[in-house]
Amino acid sequence: MFAGLWCALAWKLYQWDPLPRPSVQDPSLAGISGWLVFAGLSLVVASVRLALDIRELLPSYSLQTWNAVTAVGQSAYDPMWAPLLLMELAVNLAKLIFLILILVLFFRRRSSLPTVMIAWLVLSPLVHAADLLLVAQLDKHDAGQSMRDWAELGRTVFFSLLWTLYYLRSRRVAATFTHRLGTGLRAAPAIAEGVSAETRPSPS
Repeated sequence: MFAGLWCALAWKLYQWDPLPRPSVQDPSLAGISGWLVFAGLSLVVASVRLALDIRELLPSYSLQTWNAVTAVGQSAYDPMWAPLLLMELAVNLAKLIFLILILVLFFRRRSSLPTVMIAWLVLSPLVHAADLLLVAQLDKHDAGQSMRDWAELGRTVFFSLLWTLYYLRSRRVAATFTHRLGTGLRAAPAIAEGVSAETRPSPS
């Protein structure tokens, strides 16, 4: 059920086809190079790590484990385990599906990638924070691990802010992600420092 919902939303986002951002006409800036190489590799690594994390989490949803932590009277019972496990499953499936979508948009150089990427960078830490708050409601949660998790979230927020600024301000991003759905490359409006597109001489 969760996977079907996330796939439907991802498909809607894939079909979203905004106009490219205005960019400076500089062929040397177009393409997956510079910091975008690191961004692409980070997305691939994050996808693989998340898939492995989901694989490790799957035994938690076996009937035996589920009953041990959600059935009243069991030694490991806690009323928060059921909502926590369901949230973990839904969130991890959503992350994996949308990371795959972002990878497709990234390597196809779609015009929607910068906005989708920024939304991912903003929402991911918020969802992680909600998850940590839910874990903190468990009676037997590890306080030391919780502190380490919050510190890791702080680092994630910091780097998410840096990448958000990069996708907003980078001329390479504006020059690279210009492809439209079904129409290939559609040039973004050209701008140049001190020269507007209207005053640029026509090519001979």
